Amino acid sequence: MPADAERSVGCFGRLSSAAPVPSPAAASAIEDPRIPCAYARSNAELLTIFSDEYVETRQWSSWGPDAAHLPAFTLWAAWYGIYRESTVISGVYERNIKEIIASTVSVANGCQFCGNGHALCARAMGASWSLRKSLSAAKDTSVDVMNERLASFLVWARSFRAPDSAAIRTPPLLLPRDAVELLGTILQVLYKNGMVKLFVGLGALPDAAPTVVRTLNNRPRLLAVLNQMLVYAIKDTKGSKPGRMKEVWETLPEPFSPAGVELPKDVRWSLPNENIADALRFMHTEQERVRTRFIPTVVSSAFLGFLNAWRGGVPNPATDWPAAVETDSVKAAGPDTVFFARFVVVAGVAGEQMPKERLDEFLRRWRGVEQPDVALKSVCSWASWMVARRIVSWMAMPLAMEPVVGGVGRDEGQELPCVSFSMAQGMLGFPVASDCGSDLN
Repeated sequence: MPADAERSVGCFGRLSSAAPVPSPAAASAIEDPRIPCAYARSNAELLTIFSDEYVETRQWSSWGPDAAHLPAFTLWAAWYGIYRESTVISGVYERNIKEIIASTVSVANGCQFCGNGHALCARAMGASWSLRKSLSAAKDTSVDVMNERLASFLVWARSFRAPDSAAIRTPPLLLPRDAVELLGTILQVLYKNGMVKLFVGLGALPDAAPTVVRTLNNRPRLLAVLNQMLVYAIKDTKGSKPGRMKEVWETLPEPFSPAGVELPKDVRWSLPNENIADALRFMHTEQERVRTRFIPTVVSSAFLGFLNAWRGGVPNPATDWPAAVETDSVKAAGPDTVFFARFVVVAGVAGEQMPKERLDEFLRRWRGVEQPDVALKSVCSWASWMVARRIVSWMAMPLAMEPVVGGVGRDEGQELPCVSFSMAQGMLGFPVASDCGSDLN
């Protein structure tokens, strides 16, 4: 790319000013951007499955988690599987408890759309909860919760960005097998927050909603009235059975079986719950496909190196913090790779700092190579997934350190699952900074 075709744009760096190159093949690949053509023959069957507990209509949403993923349908199904098995299904904890946790984490993560949606689900499942309560709970102010146990969970969950804090290092007393649903809930919602902030918006109501509706984002009383009506549209899932995601996996163009899929060490906290572990196996398999298909090795190495040294904070948008991924290998690969590396780290770590023109620029750079929209959603999904994994790894580690919790011991011969994030090697074997995680040993 000629030097004069680039200009500096804030912390993100280089933005090409070259005109987009049309790609008839890519343009015709997807007739309806909400519906992935690879699944066109099975859409009716898939919607029938999901409509039992997710959507009332026989069409995909124009906003929300499905719109944030489509046309990369398999990645949406992978997220939904973790959400369903961890949060929707009542197990050790009722769904309303887990939805309250998801709502509070979302608000603390700067995603009011997810915060509002999970608050609505909690209320629909019988909890006296609202977005306003999640805002209070996320800010460590007094909030009326159902019991002290939930209060302790919220203090722990909202501290997800502070691995060295007392709340994370000394979490609520939980047997590892009882923590699986809570860790799964936090994992799925952090991942979803990343995608929603990029493709849906930061407000309680989506950017794609009509202008008159979006004004309610700044009118909390009217928003509360709308929410009261929306509660009645949420399905009662008390009768939902665990393990039903297998029905979806069997309908895919390449049917998936979790048998034989080895989980990465940092998500083996899920092993006590077979259905949650299988959902993670599916997500891991799909994300590995994304990595090998779309992510250059030098970019994945730079990004994971960044994550291994990252301590959870939101980077200052006034600084050029994405430059941390401009390793020598990335620079040597050329300006497109530099753009890609910076794009990935912003998408994963601070999606709220991603200007729309960067998303458009990604599509322009990708045009003519593969389906740009599939590539965009897939790359952002991988980045969001790796960040969510990184965070939950340091939340899971202290939970694996107590062989006896609350006076309840393990059965003789029963080993705790391997849940710890390897602080010696880091994610996928990349080295960790010398001070990373030293306090969590």
